[in-house]
Amino acid sequence: MDMTTTFGDSDCCGSDLAVSAPQCSGSRPLRCLVISCVFPPEFTFSATTSASIAEELSARGHEVTVLSPFPNKPAGTLFPGHRRRLYATHKMPEGYKLVHCFGTLAPKSRMLSRLLENVSFGVTAGLRLLFSRRPDVIYSNTWPVFATSIIVSVARLRGVPVVVSVQDVYPESLVAQGRTGMESPIFRVMRHIDTSIARSADVLIVISNRFREIYCTTRAVTADKIHVVHNWGDRTSMRDGRAAGARYRETKGIPQDALLAVYAGNVGPAAGTETLVDAFEKLRDLHNAYLLIAGSGSNLTSCMARAQALGLERVVFHSPWRHEETELVLDAADLLLLPTIGSQSLVSVPSKLISYLLSGQPVLSMVLPASETADIIGKAGAGWIVPPDDPDALAAEIRKIASLPADTLHSLGKSGQAFAHKNLSRQSNLAKVISVLEAAGKPNQPVGRTIVAASSR
Repeated sequence: MDMTTTFGDSDCCGSDLAVSAPQCSGSRPLRCLVISCVFPPEFTFSATTSASIAEELSARGHEVTVLSPFPNKPAGTLFPGHRRRLYATHKMPEGYKLVHCFGTLAPKSRMLSRLLENVSFGVTAGLRLLFSRRPDVIYSNTWPVFATSIIVSVARLRGVPVVVSVQDVYPESLVAQGRTGMESPIFRVMRHIDTSIARSADVLIVISNRFREIYCTTRAVTADKIHVVHNWGDRTSMRDGRAAGARYRETKGIPQDALLAVYAGNVGPAAGTETLVDAFEKLRDLHNAYLLIAGSGSNLTSCMARAQALGLERVVFHSPWRHEETELVLDAADLLLLPTIGSQSLVSVPSKLISYLLSGQPVLSMVLPASETADIIGKAGAGWIVPPDDPDALAAEIRKIASLPADTLHSLGKSGQAFAHKNLSRQSNLAKVISVLEAAGKPNQPVGRTIVAASSR
C-alpha cells in the first residue's frame, strides 16, 4: 500500500472525501465518511461490518473515505508493517480511501489506557473531519461516549448528518462489569453525554429491543425515533464441517466421541471465562467432557493458571487464535459456551452469538432471562440459558446436555443457523443500514441532524 501523511496538505482541503466512483442511478453520488474504531485487517464484527458498509457504499457509486486507528486489536499492539504517525492514507482496491489516524494503544484493558485510546482517536478523527472536504453523511462506529461525542460535535459544527453505531449502553455497561458505580462522577458525566447524543438524534437504531426500552425510559427518547437493527455476520455457507472439526480434535488430543464445549472469543475481564473453568472443576467425574477456550486477552494467563492449579487436564487452550481458524474451532465443538458476568447481558449483546449461531452448533449461554441474548436463543430454538456467575448451574446443565443424543444437538444447531441466516446475516441487515445512510445524505435532508444506527463490534 502507498502510505502518505496528508494532514495539512492539499488532500485535506480537497479530495480526501472524494474518491472517484461511477454515478449512482437517479441521483448524484454522496460523499460518505465512515469513522470506525476497528477496521480490517483487525478481525472483529465491528471491523468487518464497517468494511462491508464502505464496500457497499462504494459499489453503489458513492465516494467513500474511512477513518480508523492504526490496526492493533485485539492485543493492543501495532500490526506488523505499520508505523504510527498522525495520518497515513491508503487507496483500497474496493474503491474507497482508508485513512489511519493516530491514537494511543491499550495493550491492557485498564480504564485509563482505554480512555486515552478513546479520546485520542476521537480527537484525530475529529480534526480530520473538521479540516477535510465536507461529506454529505457520516457513519460513526467508534467508542462511546467520548470519541462519539467529539465526532457528533464536529459534525454539528459543519452541518453534516451523522449515523452513529450503538453497540453497548454506556455507562451502564461499565457498572455491569464492576468498573464504576451508578453514583460515581464518571457515571454521571458519561450518562449526561450519552443522553445528549440520544436526544439529539433524528433516528436511533439499536441492536436489541432491550436497548430500545432503555433509551425510552432512561434517556426520554420518543419511541418513534427508535428502530431495532440486529448485528450481522458474514458466514453464509451451510456446509458440514464435521470432518475438519474431527481433524482439529486430533491435533488437540480430544477424543472424537467426547462432548467438546468451546468458548471462542476475547478472554477479558467481562468474558466470564473463569466461571467456565470452575464449572469443569465440578465435572471431574464426567470423563468424556472437554472444555476448549480459544482466544486471547488480559485474563488469559490467569485463566490458564486457574485450570493448571485445579489440575484440569481436560481444559484445553488455543491461543493465539487466528481469524482463519474460526470455522475450524467452531466446527470441532458439540456445544458453544457464551458466558457473561452480572447484569452485563442487559446492556450488551455479545457479537460472538452471531458466529456461534451461524456455525450450526447449539449454544449454552450464561445470561439473564430478560436479556436480548436469551430472547434470540429462545426464538432460534438453538440451546439453553443458565444464570451468570453460577458454575454450579452451568455444570448441572452440561451434565444434562451430555446425556442427549448427538442428533438432538445437531438439530438445535441447525435451527439456530437457519434463524441466523434469516435475521443476523449480512444479506438481511446490511441494506437496512445503507438505506439509512443514503436517506440521511440526500441534498434535501435537513443538515445538522444526527441519525444513530447499529453495527457489529
